[in-house]
Amino acid sequence: MAYLHLMNTRYCWIALLLLVGMASVIGAQTGSGLGTIEFLQGDVRVNGRPADFGLQVAVGDWIQTGPNAAADIVFDRANVFRLGPNTVARLNLGASRQEVDLKFGSMSAVFDRVRTLSGRGTFDVRTPTTVGGVRGTSFFFRVIDGETTYVCTCNGTLELSPFGRDSFLESATRHSAYFFRQAEDGSVTVERGTEAYHSTESLNRIADSIGVSIPWGELPD
Repeated sequence: MAYLHLMNTRYCWIALLLLVGMASVIGAQTGSGLGTIEFLQGDVRVNGRPADFGLQVAVGDWIQTGPNAAADIVFDRANVFRLGPNTVARLNLGASRQEVDLKFGSMSAVFDRVRTLSGRGTFDVRTPTTVGGVRGTSFFFRVIDGETTYVCTCNGTLELSPFGRDSFLESATRHSAYFFRQAEDGSVTVERGTEAYHSTESLNRIADSIGVSIPWGELPD
């Protein structure tokens, strides 16, 4: 009887270890806990609940910031994005899809190694009027309203895809911006912009948080 009890106990531990291992694999496949909140200011909520420093964000999480609020989310110590005040965004960071769906507000980012984040060398930011494909760059997005998005390729390359129009590559060494505006008929116009809503200094501060220096004046490798 003692032997059977020992065997049953051993099998229970083996089963537990297998379940933990399976959960870890499933979590890795779905992208659960890909990012960590490493800066908080003001009222920041994840799925409607107050966020804490060090909280991991998972696939499908909704992040909302209040007035004068901000949150930095860091991935693999090589990529960081900051959600600014009055922002609503959803993280779609799974095995088959790697993007941030920016519904409203602003997002600044420094992506030093995109492949470590997406696994395929690209990462998308989706807005109501356009999609930006990140190729390893520093950039800024602001959804002004449901019809207008401002996008700045601050340093590096973005593939910009306005809805209903051909996509194009934009490379810059220091701030190249566009406004994407949706007309009543659903078409999207593309207009040149200037550096606005953000600055070189603000991006440098974000880059410092992951120990990266933005190569202003030259394109990143």
